[in-house]
Amino acid sequence: MFMDPSAFTFTHALERNWRMVRDEFLGVAHYARAWHETSIYSGTWRVCGLFDVHEGTRIEPAATLCARTVALLESCVPARLGAGFSALGPHSHIAAHSGYEGLMLRCHLGLSIPVGNCRLRVGDQEQGWEEGRCLVFDDHCVHEAWNETDEMRVVLIVDFARDSHDRAAR
Repeated sequence: MFMDPSAFTFTHALERNWRMVRDEFLGVAHYARAWHETSIYSGTWRVCGLFDVHEGTRIEPAATLCARTVALLESCVPARLGAGFSALGPHSHIAAHSGYEGLMLRCHLGLSIPVGNCRLRVGDQEQGWEEGRCLVFDDHCVHEAWNETDEMRVVLIVDFARDSHDRAAR
């Protein structure tokens, strides 16, 4: 299920700084590697980690090269578990799957979103990404993504603890 991004105060800081985050991604795009679970997607899906989701430690060299993005994440995202860039290639599909045992929520910050059929389904709800805007959803719910355009879709993914108390509204 999707959640109201404004319910989490850190999304405001991410949205205010999205162009800086996008520009830093452009400097590390060449470090992006194919997602290792090749059976769950068709087309091209490349990722570039900044923080390891299991240990919360920085992933180098991208973390150093994206120092401003890392500082932003460290300063504003409480209970951050992991973060990195996700680039879904043209005419690509990430099949329906569920995430990590209901322990976290996931935020996508749109960085480069092509015009056209580019969307995310969580449960029975679908939404498209927007540049400079966050989507927040329950990673444990079944979700899938499509990019049926001729351009790359890039988002910053931020995973954070489900029980995070950093909510602007309750």
